[in-house]
Amino acid sequence: MDSSLPEIDNLNITFITYLVGQIAERAVAVELSQVRGVGRLEKIVKLPGAPKGIIGLMFFRGGIEPVLDLSVIWDNAKFTSNKNSMVALIEAESLRGLLLFDALTDMIDIQPDLVKPLEDNKTYPIGLDGEFELQDKVFWIISPTKLLRSFIQNT
Repeated sequence: MDSSLPEIDNLNITFITYLVGQIAERAVAVELSQVRGVGRLEKIVKLPGAPKGIIGLMFFRGGIEPVLDLSVIWDNAKFTSNKNSMVALIEAESLRGLLLFDALTDMIDIQPDLVKPLEDNKTYPIGLDGEFELQDKVFWIISPTKLLRSFIQNT
């Protein structure tokens, strides 16, 4: 056996798996351990008087969940959907919601040391927890805990 090669059994590399996609033309990622399911955007029941960013309710896997559109909050955009629009059911601390994506593109494994914390001297949109760069693209990491708490606090 070639002694110049590392022993596979001794490599102790950990990864975090992220669900990645697009929201408002930004590359975003959510830790897969906080995603309970994904599906196509279906009929939304509008909620008059709902907080900004909650565009309505949707039936999903036998339950009724609020649909969160971050492009409405981040860019003050008007809700739009397309044939690629998807939702991911996110959950943190017994809070749940459907996060609207313009498109879901992949699941990727990232080493934790590649994740950069948010810079203290910059202003970021709500719900973010860090970022990483992959193939010359910066991905914003969405924190379901921060995001869902912000909706509770603003109601």
